[in-house]
Amino acid sequence: MKRYFIMVFTLVLMIIVNSCEDWINTRTLGIAYNGTFTNETGINTLLTGVYALIDGADGSANAGWGDALNFPIIDDIYLCCGFHHPSQNLVNAFKVDVNGLPLLDSFNDTDLKNDQGVLSSETFVPFTNVVDPRLNWIIGRRGIPYLDWGIMRGKDWIREQPKSGPYIYKKNMFYKSELGVNSTTSGWAKGVNANNYRAYRYAHILLWRADVAVEENDLETALYYVNKVRARTANQVVMGLCMTYELPK
Repeated sequence: MKRYFIMVFTLVLMIIVNSCEDWINTRTLGIAYNGTFTNETGINTLLTGVYALIDGADGSANAGWGDALNFPIIDDIYLCCGFHHPSQNLVNAFKVDVNGLPLLDSFNDTDLKNDQGVLSSETFVPFTNVVDPRLNWIIGRRGIPYLDWGIMRGKDWIREQPKSGPYIYKKNMFYKSELGVNSTTSGWAKGVNANNYRAYRYAHILLWRADVAVEENDLETALYYVNKVRARTANQVVMGLCMTYELPK
């Protein structure tokens, strides 16, 4: 049985390698960030679930209701509802060593600095640890630009920080410039929008290929593909840190 499993596993790895390299070497694709409406069917998208808004369906029924409860409370705009916040464990998982490799065995030994319990009116200096740059596209944390909504203000943007922690949802958040245009303007869930759900992106292909390289103990190849995704993330304009540690009133 063990020999049979190894044979099947090896065959599956070969299929994955061939499929991934076919996409990587022969398809005209890109890895530019495509989280906005204007790029939702761009060259980075392989398979997407299409959402629609103002299409005649009652209550925007064909829009992205799967995320309806996850949007943050930003200033006086109540998007609803501040649920399902990222965990400290998730944030810690983005720690890397001096070579950019993840700390698989020790990432959760200590927590990265956060503003839990710190008022937005109080001074807070974000951590300066080296982390995988994809962190700041997945979670919203104080002192980091929250897309085009401004600098994430910490506690003021969180429904109940003592219960839900210092981080907010960001991965599928839409831009402020799209508010009311591609997001609903009525009903109780103002965050519901027509930003498509990307089930599979080109970045998935690169990371699958990296996974196979790890199984083959080819860490150099694995790092090459992971870094292609990281480089795309790190080059985005909104990735800069806020250097003003006392937020404007």
